[in-house]
Amino acid sequence: ALFDASLLSAVAPVDNSTTQNDTSVTVAASLQQQYSGVAPGARPLVLVVEDTDVSASLICMHLRKLLCGSHRAENGEVAIEMIRSAPDPSIYNLILMDLRMPVCDGWAATKIIKENFRNIPVIALTGETSDEHKRRCDEIGFDDYTTKPLKRPQLKELLHKYIPGYQGPPS
Repeated sequence: ALFDASLLSAVAPVDNSTTQNDTSVTVAASLQQQYSGVAPGARPLVLVVEDTDVSASLICMHLRKLLCGSHRAENGEVAIEMIRSAPDPSIYNLILMDLRMPVCDGWAATKIIKENFRNIPVIALTGETSDEHKRRCDEIGFDDYTTKPLKRPQLKELLHKYIPGYQGPPS
C-alpha cells in the first residue's frame, strides 16, 4: 500500500445516486452541475501536481497570467494530503496531474482523488500520446488528457471547459 490509511480517514463517502442521463444537455451545462465554479471576479485555484521544477514553474506562470492561483504538489501522495487537509477540498477548482512521478504516480493519485473527491476535475499531463495512455486515463477517471509542454491557449481552453464562471484576462 502506498498510503497510510489515516490519509483518507476524514473523507466523506461519495454519493453516486444522482447521474445525468439527459442526452440533450450540453457538455458545458453538465460540467457546471458536476464541478464547483468561481464567483464573478474570483480567481480559480489550480493544484499543479508535477515533480519537475521547470515544468511546474512554467505551468504556474501560465496560470498567473490567466488570472488563476496555484498550489504545487511534487507527487501524488502530497497532492492527496493537500486536498484532504484543505478546510474545504473544493477550494481546488482544477487539478493538473503529471502521470509519471516518484512516490505516487498520477494514475494512482487520480484513482484515489476520484473515489473520494469527485467534484474536482483532474486533467492528465503527459508527454505520451499513445492510444494506450489515453485509454488508461479514461479507465482511471481523468476528466481530460493533454500533452506537455502545456501551452497557454491550451490551458485557457481547459480552464473555460472545467471551471464554470471562469472569465480569464481580457483578450
